[in-house]
Amino acid sequence: MVARQSAGNPQPAAHAAGKTTAATADVAAASELPGARRAAVIRETSTGDIRAAGDRALLVIPPSRAVIPRLLAALGTRPDGVVDVLPAAETVLVTLAAPADAEPVRRRLAAALADLAATTGHAATTGHAATVEDAEDAEDAEDAATTGHAEAVEDAATADGTSGTPRPSDRAAPGSRPADDPDLGTEPLVVPVRYDGADLPQVAELLGLTVDEVIAQHTGTEWHCAFVGFAPGFGYLESPDGRLTVPRRAQSRTAVPVGAVALAGGYSAVYPRRSPGGWQLIGTTDLRMWDVDRDPPALVRAGTRVRFTVVEDGR
Repeated sequence: MVARQSAGNPQPAAHAAGKTTAATADVAAASELPGARRAAVIRETSTGDIRAAGDRALLVIPPSRAVIPRLLAALGTRPDGVVDVLPAAETVLVTLAAPADAEPVRRRLAAALADLAATTGHAATTGHAATVEDAEDAEDAEDAATTGHAEAVEDAATADGTSGTPRPSDRAAPGSRPADDPDLGTEPLVVPVRYDGADLPQVAELLGLTVDEVIAQHTGTEWHCAFVGFAPGFGYLESPDGRLTVPRRAQSRTAVPVGAVALAGGYSAVYPRRSPGGWQLIGTTDLRMWDVDRDPPALVRAGTRVRFTVVEDGR
């Protein structure tokens, strides 16, 4: 990353350059580490990292998950040469129109990360520190980030006859969403829920709450879709305060019904179709989260605000 310096003060600039060199070395060393640890080292030692994901995509690893919504806002309208910008749990995949767009887009991303680091102090000091246990609890989130990014690169590659294979948890601080987030001015998606999930009593026990208190907490906040992955229309929803954080089930189910409302690793989600899954099931909804005959097919995307409500005919 580019070291910034003020005119007439070369000494701090030399120091910054030294730090940058060290950070670059640390990032290079981190590339040999497994998933969660690699991302953690990159976040702690630099303003972030930008890697090629094939010849038509760039994988951005910000210094903190709290930076992701700010980075999306900083990019504003889609820059020249960018096909799509896809946020995930800890990374952002930027797909490109052509290989020649990689370097100018990389420079713009690097400048945006540097500006965010300068103005927010990496935005990590106000966030919640991640732990390896958190990352394990949100295992589905990392899987979804990898799967979702890989599918996006594959889709872009198919269109141009090329290929690429990218390889991708601190929580965003309350109130960290940018003021120009396009979803801030829209009404939240309302999801009516029957709180009849098989794991609801266990979730209450894990949290030291009653079943009614779990329901009250789930319906008593506005959730925000951090990213979409795992399956089409499967949105990873975060609460501002990280409430209702529970681990995945020790044993995954071979089949989770469509419309199941679930919790795991600090996220809530609605299963858009029948599929295997290891999340804690707390309810069901009749709302169709994914419908190929609808435009757009998905009810949630990154940035969508969601509120859960209790179905009037009981739970």
